[in-house]
Amino acid sequence: MQSDPFEFLNNFQGSKKGDHIEGLYRVKKYFNDFGYLDTLDANYKDVFDDALESAVKTYQLNYNLEITGILDSRTVSFMMLPRCGVPDIIDGTNVMYSGTKSSNTSQSAIMVR
Repeated sequence: MQSDPFEFLNNFQGSKKGDHIEGLYRVKKYFNDFGYLDTLDANYKDVFDDALESAVKTYQLNYNLEITGILDSRTVSFMMLPRCGVPDIIDGTNVMYSGTKSSNTSQSAIMVR
């Protein structure tokens, strides 16, 4: 039986801006892989910073979740769902914004701060 590749996300449920949690860089990698963070170079740390909070808020907006910026249980549950691997934001274009798949709104224009 294959283990869930996103099971590690359960460890970060309840995390919020300002938290320092070992392994939090894996959450940043998740958001980088799906287009919510532009780079991991300077952000490859275990700190829940402004960039990660913004990524969480944009993810919550895309999936019609309450926009809190916190990795609440509902957000983590959505993040753990199986997915194909195609990013939600490609080259700054959020392909999911407002539930539409063809939005040309740039990522910077929709980032929730």
